[in-house]
Amino acid sequence: MHIQSNAYVANVNASKYINTNNSAPWLNSTQTNLPPASSETVTISSEARQLAQIEAQGEEKTESTPLPSVPDMPQIEDNIEKYVAFQEARMKYQVVSDMTNIAMGNSEGISAPTAYYLSNNEEARAASVNHLAYQQQINTMQTYVEASNDVDEWA
Repeated sequence: MHIQSNAYVANVNASKYINTNNSAPWLNSTQTNLPPASSETVTISSEARQLAQIEAQGEEKTESTPLPSVPDMPQIEDNIEKYVAFQEARMKYQVVSDMTNIAMGNSEGISAPTAYYLSNNEEARAASVNHLAYQQQINTMQTYVEASNDVDEWA
């Protein structure tokens, strides 16, 4: 393959792209200084050669100073580990708090960590369901006693 430099790039079928109404003066059919197009000839403009030289110089600079693939940031890693430990402790506290509220009978619902804990621990789920059923029975009995006291007072 033969490469010619300091020449303009020519289209193979330039006659298809020539504008005949002169709306684009840079495309005229009188350019005769273009070499004939061939499948074995490649022409490179002087601007392209300059860009190639600039890119080659840029590659030499980057090869001499390689960038690290993974940044070394031990402070961030320590903070991430502390944050994960904090979130884990917070979730455990939430589960213990919700389970204590269930056991004391003043539960107004459970949080997402407690629901996850109960869905994966059959013994804890059975204990909490049994305790909630027991609390419901106690509340029903208290309501019955209060209602029967009111009936005794009417009589």
